[in-house]
Amino acid sequence: MHTTYIHPQIRSSQLLFSDLLATRLATTLLEHLTAFADRLHSAHQAGNDAVVAHLSSWCPERISLSASDQLALPLSVSEARASTAREHGYRDWMEVGNESAGKRFDPLFEKAVDCVVTGEADMLRALLTQRPELATEHSPFGHGATLLHYVGANGVETWRQTAPSNGAEIASILLERGADPAASAGMYGGSTALELVETSAHPAAAGTTEAIAAGLREALEGAADAPGSDAP
Repeated sequence: MHTTYIHPQIRSSQLLFSDLLATRLATTLLEHLTAFADRLHSAHQAGNDAVVAHLSSWCPERISLSASDQLALPLSVSEARASTAREHGYRDWMEVGNESAGKRFDPLFEKAVDCVVTGEADMLRALLTQRPELATEHSPFGHGATLLHYVGANGVETWRQTAPSNGAEIASILLERGADPAASAGMYGGSTALELVETSAHPAAAGTTEAIAAGLREALEGAADAPGSDAP
C-alpha cells in the first residue's frame, strides 16, 4: 500500500477548484481555464489563502510575498488570468485564447495523469495496455508535459503537484511502456523529467527523489548506449 504526500497548500488548491476539476471533461480547455482564473480571482477577493500557492508560484512580482501580503495586495482579473496562463504553460492569456479555444480534454490521458500523481500503479498499467501510445502523448495544456514529466511534481498544474511514495515504480512503468526519458516539455523554458524531479520540493518531502532520479538516469544512459543513438 502506498501513500501520497500532499503539501497543505496543494490540498487547499485541490479543494478550491474541486468542482471545476470534476467537470473539466465536459468543457473546452478555454472554458475550463476561464473558470479557473475567475475562481482564483474571486477566492482572492474573499481572502481565501488557497490562492497563495498559485500566486507565489506563477506571478513573478508576488513570489517573495508572505501569505498575508499576497491577500492584502489587490489582484485584478487580468492578473488572475495571467497567473492561470503561466500555470498551464502559456506565455499569456492571449496565447490561452489562441491555443485552447475549441480544444477538449482527452479523458484517457487525464485519467492516466491522475494515476501518475496519486500512484495508482495497477490502473496506470491497465490504461497503458488499453492505449499504449499514452506513454508518449502530451498534455493539451501549453506546457505539453508527458506522463513521465508529471512524476516530477514540478512546473505543472499546482493541484497535481503531489508525490506518491511509489513514484519510482510509476516512473518505471512508464519507461517500460515506452516513455522517453529525454523528452523535453515547456516548463521553465524546457525540462526533462529528471530535471523536474531533482528540483522539486514535493518528491524531496516524500523521500522519493533519489529513487526516481536513479531510474531516470539509468534510462537515459540506456538510451544513449542504444544502437543508432546520436550520443557521442
